[in-house]
Amino acid sequence: MIEILIENNRSIAKDGEKLIGECDYKINGDIWSFDHTFVDPSYGGQGIAKRLLDCALEEAKRNNAKVNPICSYVRKVFDKNPKEYCDILAKLRSDVNPMNFLDVKEILEEEYGNIDDVFSSIDEEYLG
Repeated sequence: MIEILIENNRSIAKDGEKLIGECDYKINGDIWSFDHTFVDPSYGGQGIAKRLLDCALEEAKRNNAKVNPICSYVRKVFDKNPKEYCDILAKLRSDVNPMNFLDVKEILEEEYGNIDDVFSSIDEEYLG
């Protein structure tokens, strides 16, 4: 039987002791950014990704958080059912504090490694 649990800013799916899926999110105040969902391909087609997302969204709701759907799977689910998720969707508007270019770069490098080639052609002056 597949069990869905919350641990360390993610929901996980386990088949016995085997980790077979996860839905990760990063917490920044009351905004939870869902950035990765994965299910072992051998468990595909069983609705596990949706169960992982539902479990994580319930945790976000319990914490009065709003969701920023970065992950393509999460965006797809939100786009297919906008009325179901409109109450939890983060409204990224002027009330969201902009981040300094170097802070954004640092976060991206922590996640993806050296990204100087990506940013070498961006003029920092125009980043708000």
